[in-house]
Formats: sequence, structure tokens, C-alpha cells
Amino acid sequence: MPSLLVHVALGLLLGAALLGDRFTRRAALLVAAATAFPDLDAFASLYLPGRGGHRALLHTLVIPLGLAAALVVDTHLREDGYVVSRFGGHGVQVAWACLFAYAVAGIAPDLANGGANVLYPIHDQFYDLDGALVYSTEDGFGQTYVRVAGADPGVDLGGGTIYVTGGEQGGAVDAGQFGSSEQVHVGSPVDPTPGPEPPDAERVFTLVKTGGRLLLLVAVAAVAVGRRLLRRYDADRASIDRPGE
Repeated sequence: MPSLLVHVALGLLLGAALLGDRFTRRAALLVAAATAFPDLDAFASLYLPGRGGHRALLHTLVIPLGLAAALVVDTHLREDGYVVSRFGGHGVQVAWACLFAYAVAGIAPDLANGGANVLYPIHDQFYDLDGALVYSTEDGFGQTYVRVAGADPGVDLGGGTIYVTGGEQGGAVDAGQFGSSEQVHVGSPVDPTPGPEPPDAERVFTLVKTGGRLLLLVAVAAVAVGRRLLRRYDADRASIDRPGE
């Protein structure tokens, strides 16, 4: 599964792209916090077994979509909206960046790497966006994201495990669904396995696992260094163009 570090790195890269020169340190902290927020539901699995734990309670798109609707109402339908009056136009931009980071960097990577309960609690079902879209010179286009078959009862997360109880999920259409919150437990360092863990249970805190994710971290570091160098270059050019200021 993508580590929290990888999630945050992707969120910061997204924030830098969306905010540009407005991507200040405070904005970066807010975007990072919004990206990391969904993984707090790992603690919920300790207290809410079978009622929306890890990758369900906060890994639902209902939250960012609901907040986005509230932000639209506040900024477009209210004459003196709270966000604008309190934080100005910059605050609105940061708010949108945080919502995009929540959905795209906080939830989507898990949906594509092991699965997430993205419509909880409206529709209590884990989905795993795993498949391929290909073009063959003999068979034309083909895809495996949606199949007419039963779902796989469980998947390997590569550093964590999804436990599924109650057998395979039936149904004519397989769109990656593999169980409800009562049937699925997503292992995490906080709660590795279903039920109480023994005192000596191994808890693995993965920082980065694959080469692609390591490259993502390098890309974020390069963006941070590059932005600082460009700002210094702009400041130097400004001092040369206006030596008297």
C-alpha cells in the first residue's frame, strides 16, 4: 500500500501545481494535513470493528464532495461568505487545493492499491481499481476494470494485508468490489490483523516500497528546491533591474 509519506508527497506536488506562487509554507502544511487526514481512520478500526474502520470511515469521497459543495455555497451563493471574509481569495484557493489533495492524493492511491470504501456510508462496499486498458492489433481495445464475474475474495497489499470474511462476493458485474466494512479489515501498523493483537505483534511502518514511489519523493524534493532557486533568481533579477530600490 502507498505509505503516508508517499501520500503527502503526492499531495504537496498537487498543491504546488495548483497554487503556484501562492504555495506558501502555511499552504503546504494545510495541504499535507488534508492529504494525511484520511489515514486517521486506521485508529477507528480499533474502536469500530465492522462499522467503518480503516479505508472506510475517512476514505470516502462523500467527505470531500460534501465539503466542496459547502465551499461553493459559501463562496458563490452567500454575499459575505465565511472563507472569503476570514481568509480572502487566497484562502479559497488553498481550500480548493486541500480538497483536491484529500481526494486525489489521500484517497485515490489507496483505491488503486488494494481498495477503499469510497462511497461509505451511502454504499458500504470496498472497491479495488485494479485492471488494464489495452489495444491489440488483432482484438482491438479491451479493458479489465469491469468484468462479468465474481470478485476476488482478497488481495495482497504489498506491506499490509486485506482480510475478507464471509466468502466471495457474488454478482453479475465485477467492478472491483470485494466486501463491506463488516467483511473487510485492512491491515495497518495501528491494527495489523482482525481482533486483538498479541503483545509481540509485528507492526511495519513502511516509508517507501517501490522504485516508482521513490521517484515521486525525489520529484517532490526537486520541485521544492527548484521553486526556491527560481524565487532567488527572480529576486536577483529584480534587484538588477531596479538597483535603486
